[in-house]
Amino acid sequence: MSEIKFPSDFIWGASSAAYQIEGAWNIDGKSPSIWDTFTQTKGNVHNDENANITCDFYNNYKEDISLMKEAGLKSFRFSTAWSRILPDGFGKVNQKGLDFYNRVIDTLLEKNIEPFICLYHWDLPQILQDKGGWTNRESADWFTEFTNIVVSKTSDRVKKYSTFNEPVVFTLAGYGQGMMAPGISDSIKTLQAVHHVNLSHGCSIKEMRSISSDLECGCVNVMAPIKSFSNKEKDIKASKIANVFFNTLFTDPQYLGNYDPHIAQQMKDIIKDGDMKIIKQKLDYFGLNFYSHFHVQADPSDKLFMGAKTNNDAGFTLLPPPDDAEVNPMGWEIAPSSFYDQIMQVKEKYGSPLIYITENGVATEDVLSEKNTISDEERISFYKRYLISLNKAINDGADVRGFYAWSFTDNFEWHRGYDMRFGMVYIDYENQKRIPKDSFFFYKNLIESSAIS
Repeated sequence: MSEIKFPSDFIWGASSAAYQIEGAWNIDGKSPSIWDTFTQTKGNVHNDENANITCDFYNNYKEDISLMKEAGLKSFRFSTAWSRILPDGFGKVNQKGLDFYNRVIDTLLEKNIEPFICLYHWDLPQILQDKGGWTNRESADWFTEFTNIVVSKTSDRVKKYSTFNEPVVFTLAGYGQGMMAPGISDSIKTLQAVHHVNLSHGCSIKEMRSISSDLECGCVNVMAPIKSFSNKEKDIKASKIANVFFNTLFTDPQYLGNYDPHIAQQMKDIIKDGDMKIIKQKLDYFGLNFYSHFHVQADPSDKLFMGAKTNNDAGFTLLPPPDDAEVNPMGWEIAPSSFYDQIMQVKEKYGSPLIYITENGVATEDVLSEKNTISDEERISFYKRYLISLNKAINDGADVRGFYAWSFTDNFEWHRGYDMRFGMVYIDYENQKRIPKDSFFFYKNLIESSAIS
C-alpha cells in the first residue's frame, strides 16, 4: 500500500465521556445522574456493573493527560458532568465540580493539547429526571443555564464546544427502547424528548454566542447508512423511514430547520411557534460519530418508531449483520466504505460543512500478556481501513479537519459494562494501572507523520 497522507494541520485527537471515565460519582458535592440510578437497578447492565469508580479520571487525569502528550494528541474531547457542577440541576454552583474541569483544562493546555468540551454526554442529573427530564419543556431553560455556567467559566481557555453527544441514542434508547438511562419505553415521551433536546440545542448555541463571538460551536451526531434487507418495495420504504429516525431527527432541524413529514405530523402538539427558528442556529462544524451501517427490514409489529405508521407505512426492525460479514465483539459490522458514504452524504445534504470526526473506534478482545503488553492488531487494522476511507472523502471534497479516536483509554461501556474495551490504553480496573496497547504506538506514529503507510 502506498503512503496515505493527511493535511499537515489535521487535528488528531481522542474523545471521552464524563460518566464513562471519571468515577467519583458521589464525592465533592456531585449528585446522582440518571446513569448512577440506572446502574443501581439489577439487570440493567452487564454483570450489574457501574461506573462508580471506572477509570477514576477524577483522580488520575494528570497521568492520563501525560499519556496523551506522549501519544502526541493535538486535542482531547471530553464532557462535563452536569450533576457535578449543578447538583440541583440549576441554581447554586458546586465550585469543587467546576474546579475539577478547570484543572483538566489547565493541564491539557500545559501539555499543548487543545480542550474540546461536550456539554452533555447522556448523564442528566437525576433530580431533573424526577421533573420529567427531557420530556419537560423546561429542560431547554435548565440546559441554557448549565451552558452559561460552563462556557462563561471556561471560554477564556476553551474555544470548541458541542451541545450534545449522540442525542438520537439517549432519546430513542433512553425514552423509547428503555435499554439505557432513564430506562423509559414510551412513544410520546420519546417524541417530547427529541424535540426538547433539539430546542435545548438551539437555546444553548444562542447562549454561547452571547458569551463570546470567537467560539466554535456545534453538535455531535452519530449516523449510519441504512441498507434495505431486500429490493421489495416494503423493505425499501422501511429503510427510508429508518433513515429518518436514525439520521435526520436532529441534523435536519439543526441544519434545515425542519423535521421530516413523518415526524412533524407526530409532533404537531409538541412543537410551538418559533421553535424551529430557535433550533436552526448557525453552526461552525458538524460533529460526526461513525461506527457502522444498519440493515433494515419492514416490520408491521413495530411499536417504537411511531412515525413509521404515518400514511399506513410499515414499521421496521434492525437486522443482525449478514452471516458472511466481518463483525466486532459489539456485533457491529466493519464497514469502512460506508464511512466514506456517510461523510459524503453529510457534505451533499448539509451544504459542505466543516466536519470533525468526533468518534470512531472499535472494541476488540484485548488480552494482557505475561510481559504486560497488549497486541490489538484488529484495532490497528480497523483504524487503517476507516482512515483510508476518510482520506478518500477528503480528496473528494469533504471538508474534514480532524479525527477523534474512541477512545483513548478503556472505559465503562454503558449497558455493556466492562466487557467491551475500546481504548488505546488498557485500564487494569483492579489497580488503576495504565498500559499502552500496540494501537497507542500506531496512533503516535500516525500523528507524527500524518500518514498511513
